[in-house]
Amino acid sequence: MLNKKEIYIKLKEIISDLLDIDINVISSDTYIIRELEAESIDLMELAIDIKKEFTLASNTSFFSSDIIFLKNLRTDIVRYKSENKELFFELEKKYSHLSKERINDILEDISNGPVLKVSDIVDYIYAKQRQI
Repeated sequence: MLNKKEIYIKLKEIISDLLDIDINVISSDTYIIRELEAESIDLMELAIDIKKEFTLASNTSFFSSDIIFLKNLRTDIVRYKSENKELFFELEKKYSHLSKERINDILEDISNGPVLKVSDIVDYIYAKQRQI
């Protein structure tokens, strides 16, 4: 099992190769879509590369591109609010790889655009590897 730093280093290489950008512009706080301008097709390729590189199982209960890339986050927020559910609790349950601090950051930052950061993917991979 890799530690978070090892995952981060490998993930930076994958993202750099995939998006054809300098590896030095990527940090753990870099926004994948907002700053690196990754598109849907890039995220699909990234998911494939992550599964291959980190040997994550591809069944939906173990590896979910919706969860790793926070694809349904905005929809989830609207739904939880409309159902009068405790927003923070529901997000923490669904996105269990994210820390409480990160969920708070996301809720504060969501109006500025896509919130997916490199560190979110690192946390997902790390959490999933621990489940193997």
